[in-house]
Amino acid sequence: MDQAIALDPQLSKGAGQGKSRRPRSDDLLRLVNSGDGSTVGSVTITLAGLTVNGGTGLARHPQTDTLYALLKIQGRTFPDLVTLNESTGVAAFLGLLYSRRARGFRLG
Repeated sequence: MDQAIALDPQLSKGAGQGKSRRPRSDDLLRLVNSGDGSTVGSVTITLAGLTVNGGTGLARHPQTDTLYALLKIQGRTFPDLVTLNESTGVAAFLGLLYSRRARGFRLG
């Protein structure tokens, strides 16, 4: 079974077929079965002193293998750009992304 990580594995289901849904508003980073999108494990995302309400983007740097995420934080208008430890769920703040439309990004 191939596995991948996701903020919301259901977002990719039906991609390109005109189907869409709102992202989940929770604080979980999921390990998913790449074949059927089922969750096979998860860790809680934490960012020191803040409440994580979900995420809108996830990307891995192709050379360094660092995992980056855009997180929705309670009380903030714009998403936080963070690095993410996928084993522990601990996020390290890098900065704010001053766009309400940020739904993803690409590295490389």
